[in-house]
Amino acid sequence: MKEANGKFPVYTVVKRPESALYHTMRCLEICKENNIGDWDIAFAYEAMARAYAVAGQKTECKKYIELANKAGEQIKVKGDKDYLFSELRTINC
Repeated sequence: MKEANGKFPVYTVVKRPESALYHTMRCLEICKENNIGDWDIAFAYEAMARAYAVAGQKTECKKYIELANKAGEQIKVKGDKDYLFSELRTINC
């Protein structure tokens, strides 16, 4: 799922929250339905936070940042974990 997660931020960059939310929700559903954790679920939460930030939904944005932080603690590879946390710091709810 790493490759798929990288495609969704373009919708936040071009300020299309509806498209961003649609694709990030689907990514999150796939992770949950298939018990995919680690990096993938953490970045699915991160993508949701970005989409909600663009949509101006601060409460949801903060909720998904918290979920991403919790999931990030479970990431096994230190570089991946560090990258997630650095990306989370760039989200402005």
